Amino acid sequence: MDESKPSPPASTACDEACLKDTGGDTSPSGKGPNGESAKRSSTNQSNETMTTKDSGKNKPREDVVGELCKDGITEAEDKNSEETVHPLNEPGKVTKPAAPEQDVLPVDDSIIEKLTMGFLQTFLPQAEYSNAVLDELMRNQRVLIETLEQENAKFKENKMMSELSELMTEAKKYHSKLVHLRKEMMSLHDKSTKLKKRAVKLQHHKMKLNLQKEQQREREMEQEKHLIAKPATKKTP
Repeated sequence: MDESKPSPPASTACDEACLKDTGGDTSPSGKGPNGESAKRSSTNQSNETMTTKDSGKNKPREDVVGELCKDGITEAEDKNSEETVHPLNEPGKVTKPAAPEQDVLPVDDSIIEKLTMGFLQTFLPQAEYSNAVLDELMRNQRVLIETLEQENAKFKENKMMSELSELMTEAKKYHSKLVHLRKEMMSLHDKSTKLKKRAVKLQHHKMKLNLQKEQQREREMEQEKHLIAKPATKKTP
């Protein structure tokens, strides 16, 4: 049922009112002082009503319901403005509180269902697309976080490896220093042993020299003793 179609009695009443305003006769013959002009005005009025009917038929149901709701809201606002009275103009009367806004015209459930279906068909694909995009972004973000964690772990491992390599290089340096010190100590030990041997040889040589000197002195003393003149001894007869 289409509620936007105007009733035919209302159109005929409008035609009669227009004819009365123009001063013509309401009889079907259309005779009178201004009969022809009344006929023309009535035909124009009927054409206008037909065009309004056609336009009402061509309009979609949602626009018609919206216009009816707007008309009902404006009528309710006019009634509320008429009922409210300013206290300065009429101090004896009390202003009535404004009634809460209510649905003026009953709306069919099928219209509501169609409007909701249209709303869902309009915005649901976009919402689903946005949800899919957000899911993709969240998945990419999780993948990015995992890759960053892996890169951080690799960076930490690389840092540890770099520190380990530095320690190894330092250990190699200290090892080379220790080897060099060991060589120096070995060379010093060899030198000290050689010096000890030489000192022992020198000591033996010195002892030999001293012994030879003592022997030479003893021989000289014996020779001196032999060279000393012996006293002559008397012979007895």
